[in-house]
Order: sequence, then structure tokens, then C-alpha cells
Amino acid sequence: MLETKTADLRTADFFLLLRHNKRDKIYLMKRSFSLAKLATILLTMALTTALPVKASQDIEQIDSFNANILIKADGTIQVEESVEYNFGNISNRHGIIREIPITKTNQDGKKFKLDFKVSSITNQNGFPFSYSAATAGDYLKLKIGDANKTVSGIQTYVITYTVSGAITYFDDHDELYWNATGNEWKIPINSATARVSFEDNPPASAVYAKCYTGRFKSTQSACESDIYNERSRIEFSSSQFLPQEGLTVVVGFPKGFAAELKPQPTSKFKLTWTMIAGIIGYLLLPAVAAAWWFKKGRDPKVLPGPTAWFQPPKNSTGRELTPAEAGLLTDERIDARDISATIVSLAIKGFIKIKAANKKGDFDLERVGVDLDPSKLTIFESQLYQSLFPKVSNIRHLKDLENNVSFNQEINKSKKQLYQDFTDAGFFADNPEKTRQKYIIWAAAAFLIMNIPLGILMVVIAQAMPRKTQFGAEKKEEALALKRFLASQERQLEFQEKTWQFFEKLLPYAIAFGAAKTWAKRFEGITLDQSPYWYEGDPGTWISPIIFTSNLVRATSAMELMAGVPYHSSRSSSGFSSGFSGGGGFSGGGGGGGGGGSW
Repeated sequence: MLETKTADLRTADFFLLLRHNKRDKIYLMKRSFSLAKLATILLTMALTTALPVKASQDIEQIDSFNANILIKADGTIQVEESVEYNFGNISNRHGIIREIPITKTNQDGKKFKLDFKVSSITNQNGFPFSYSAATAGDYLKLKIGDANKTVSGIQTYVITYTVSGAITYFDDHDELYWNATGNEWKIPINSATARVSFEDNPPASAVYAKCYTGRFKSTQSACESDIYNERSRIEFSSSQFLPQEGLTVVVGFPKGFAAELKPQPTSKFKLTWTMIAGIIGYLLLPAVAAAWWFKKGRDPKVLPGPTAWFQPPKNSTGRELTPAEAGLLTDERIDARDISATIVSLAIKGFIKIKAANKKGDFDLERVGVDLDPSKLTIFESQLYQSLFPKVSNIRHLKDLENNVSFNQEINKSKKQLYQDFTDAGFFADNPEKTRQKYIIWAAAAFLIMNIPLGILMVVIAQAMPRKTQFGAEKKEEALALKRFLASQERQLEFQEKTWQFFEKLLPYAIAFGAAKTWAKRFEGITLDQSPYWYEGDPGTWISPIIFTSNLVRATSAMELMAGVPYHSSRSSSGFSSGFSGGGGFSGGGGGGGGGGSW
């Protein structure tokens, strides 16, 4: 209306001015030409701006992809996918196709079949869709929609199904490694979430989470994960996925909360004459490798140590080994428990105070030993202490250290230093970490030339090749004797098991050996009116070693999470890799995944 009125006014003015002098007439003509030129420019800009909008409406996309996964006690998982599919202005579509892999492949390239059972496919209000389900190769293909009806705009598809064989079982934990969205969609996904919960509720402090984003094999983690105490719920989120990019989630939890329900091999192994010839041709190199380990990889024979012993081993100078060093001596590697045990040891020595934060499961570390002599610490302890407090601040929140790249880099430097120092001190013939890496390279070379038996053997040998010296083998027996003492329920030293000091002295070693709760049970008769000077919990609470250790184990679990290596096992009995960093997780790994489109 405004434009019409203005145009009418200009017309009236024009005819009015025609009656006046020529100069005014020329002025009005120039003014009208300028307004017309301006209107043309504005119209061109409007059309230019509108074109991309219309084009984007003709491109299909997934506005949101939300997966709710319930880990059930019987070993199955129940998955509910809510796919908000935007058809844009395309009007000749009937629905979507969802393709999900029904197999997963282990580290040796062997395929295992997952058992899928579709429960329902509905819209967001529970109204059922027509669909057909068929197996196409290694995929379950769901064709959703009615051939006699078309859809457009935004449609929500809620796909619910149950999977058997999705959980992977390791020696020290169980794990769901699941491709939540799939990496085979040919359209973008604006946002994605995944929520994992449990039918049986493991402690949230013992649940670990990791996520990956990007194209297949990407190790990028442009995603967020939060663990909640309620049903140990884990929530993952990310956004802006290009075609063939997706969200993969990993949840590790203690054993015993999901029954073992392993996937079945897709086909039985059949021995052919070609395979027999290949095996015979490859037998020589694996035999040489096995003989090499027998000669160079075994520790020297020493007399077995005592059944149990209550003192840490000592080095050649008479200094007691730290918890991390004792742990390294027994399993030839520095893991997350060794790091958390070292932090507790630093606290007992007076350098750190461990403080329970207001939120359950959160802990703070406070630097309190600024006046203590740092020469009392080993190089590894000193480097770890400095990496915890690199700046002026004396408080460090454990949550701030989770997936902290700079902290993990400092930890890795400290670990490398300890490996070398322990070798120089005469415990190992060669640096154990470098030894493992050398044989892993040989394993990769064997796989490259398709000598699978040799490659598998070299992977195993790589873990066993670090070799101790005579001195190191003897000290290992002492460390194992201490481990047996800490993990035993028998009371060998009742006169000392009544003192808090004795409990406190060996507690870091119990943490390093994974025997903290068993060690605490030996002292259940002791009660304290307050927490020890190096631990700050709820004030005024009467505390026993069992209650105290349970709280402390939550703290050390958080420490292990921040160290980035929550679990030691990276290969299951069926040959599957872990989704955590030690097993080489990536986007598109594990079970699930796939993609789809419209039809």
C-alpha cells in the first residue's frame, strides 16, 4: 500500500508541475529516474538474496538425529533413533530408507554377526509408519513410508530396535563402542545426540566415556560427553556434520553389569589346500620369532619370592620403590592406576591435599607442600607434581584435566622418562616401551606382506619382549609378594593392622595393584573422628578405612579418567579393539552406523 500511495503521489506531482516552468519539469523527470533506478537495485538485491534460500530448501538434510541406548542386564542393547528428516520443498518423496550394518569386524578382519530385532517405527507421537525390513548383504535395510502417499517438509521417524552382540567384553571392563548416527548418510546432519543408560546401575565414577566425529576412520573428537549419577547416564552431543560424517560413542563400564552375549562369526572356518600351503609357507618365520622370544624375551630365572611381604622393594641405593615403580615392575608398563597411586602418594607425603568438591564425583587437588623439599621426590613424582600445578594457582579441578591435551603430553613425557630411568637403574635390559614399539613395527611389516600368522604372533610377542635383568627379576618377585599381601584376606600382621599409619603407608601400593578395597577391609575395626590431613571430605563425619577408601577410589577413578587411559585391555577375547585411545578408536568404529536417504 505504501508503495502504491507513493507512486500515485509522484504521478499527481508530475502532472501538477507540467503546468509550471520548464526547469521544474526537468527536475521532476530527473527525480523520477533516480527513484526508478533505486527500485531496480533493491529488487535485484532481494532476488539475489532469495535465490540461495530457495536452493537450500530443495536440499534434503537431517535437522536432528537423537539416539537413546539402554544397556540391558541380559547383554542386549535397546536403541531408539529419532530422525528429524527435512525433505525441504521436494514433494515427490514417500519416506526414508535406513540402512544399518548387521556385522562388525574385529582387529583380524573377521566378521561377526549382530542380531537385530526391530520393535517399532513411528512418528514423534507414536503413530506407526508402514515399513519393510530386508537383509541386503551386511546391512539391515528399512524402507519406511507408503508408496501411495508423498511427504514433504519435516518428518520425524522414531526407529526402535534391540541388538544382541553389540557389547564387547575385555579382561578388566565391558564396553559399548557404537556408531550412533552412521557415516554413510549422503546428506548433512545439523545436530546429533546420543544418550546411553543402564538397566543395572554401575557407579558413575567407574563409567568412562569417549566420542569421535568426522568421516570414517577420523579420530577427531569435536563432541561433548557428560556422565550423570542418575542411572550412570552418559550424554553425547555434536553438530554440523557434512555428508558421510557421523558421531561414534564409547562407554566403558565395570564387568558384571551386562551378561556376556557375544556376536557369532558370520561363517565357520574351513581349511582348504591353498590355506594349508600358505600356512606351511609361513610356518618358518613365526617359528623363528617364537625361538627369538624364547631366547631373548624371557626374564632370567630367579628363586620365587615369599608368599607375601609387607615392604615395598628397594632399588640398588636402598630407596623404596614408589607405587608407580612397583607397578611398572610387575606389568612392565605405566598405566592410569600407577599415576593415580602416585598422586595419592604425593598427598600422603604432604605435597597435595585431595578435596571432595560439592558435586558428587568431583574432586580438587590443592598444592600444600610448597615449603617441602622437592629433592625427596623422584624425577617422575616431581614432573607429575609440576604438570598438575603448572601455574601460580594452587587449586586444580580434576574435571579440568579430562582430555586436557597439554596435561596428557606432560604425562607422556614423564612416563617416557620413568621408562628410561628404570632401565638405567638396572631393572630392564632395554627400555620396555621402545622394545614394544620395535616389535609392533615388525608386526605391521608382517601384516603388510600378508603374513597374518607372523603378524599376530609379533603383536603378542611385542607385549612379552621387555626383559628384566637378574636384579629386576628378583625385585619383581618382591613386588609380587607385596601385591599378594595387599590383596589377601588373611591377617598376617594383626599387631600392625590396628594402626592407621600402616594402612596409610601401603595404601598407594594397593591402589597401583588394584587392591585398595581389599586392603581397607583388613582395617575395618579402625574408626577416625576426621579425615586424614591430606584428604578433605565431609567435615565432622566419623569415618572408617572402608568408607574412606570407597570415597578415595572415586577420586582415583576420576584421576584415571583425566590421565586418558581408563582401561588397560585394548583387545577382547573375540579380537575386537577397544574404542578408547589405547585400542585406536575412531569415527565409524564399533557396531551400528550405516546411513540412508529418501525414496
